[in-house]
Amino acid sequence: MRILKADSNAPSAAIVATAVAALRNGQVLAYLTDTMYGLGVDARQEHAIMRLYTLKQRALHKAIPLIVGNKELLSGWIKDFPPSAEKLAQHFWPGPLTLIFHASATVSKNLTAGTDKIAVRVPNNTLARELSLQLGAPITSTSANLSGDTAVLSVEEIIAQLGNAIDLILDAGPIFHAAPSTIIDVTTMPLRIVRRGAIKQEAVEKIIGAMPS
Repeated sequence: MRILKADSNAPSAAIVATAVAALRNGQVLAYLTDTMYGLGVDARQEHAIMRLYTLKQRALHKAIPLIVGNKELLSGWIKDFPPSAEKLAQHFWPGPLTLIFHASATVSKNLTAGTDKIAVRVPNNTLARELSLQLGAPITSTSANLSGDTAVLSVEEIIAQLGNAIDLILDAGPIFHAAPSTIIDVTTMPLRIVRRGAIKQEAVEKIIGAMPS
């Protein structure tokens, strides 16, 4: 396991390059997003995805969310981008809003947990976006803790839960709150809030109108 100091808002090119090389080699890294420390692997690599499930002791029926550096990187990963999702993305991306889309047929069933849906967001964090942009693909963004355990707020807590199983940790310092992203399923009509989080329902409804409570 390697630990490298990283500025999450202004990461050095060398740090990003090292992390992207690790992703390309099928390694697992921990990195800070705008809401939490996440575990990242190259979402195109099946063996890396399975390493992630094993490391987190995560049940295979639980899907794994992704982040992308920009909306364009979703090409080939989702079937469509509904107009309502466009409005939400324009307003809340980058930011703590996760949208659930119909996944393309080529997306790993281990990412979708067999649902044929994939959860994605563009985070409001330069480091996280740059990892995806320089990789040229989505990366996973599941929380950096054992499945079902408490959220971690520091590198020390990541190591306490996961030990040396992570190949690379990008240490951006402790975080002082861990409000999760709001998750909205845009494959249904009306849209459905799957998880309440940092973005309140009232803010969403100002963009797309009333939603079921």
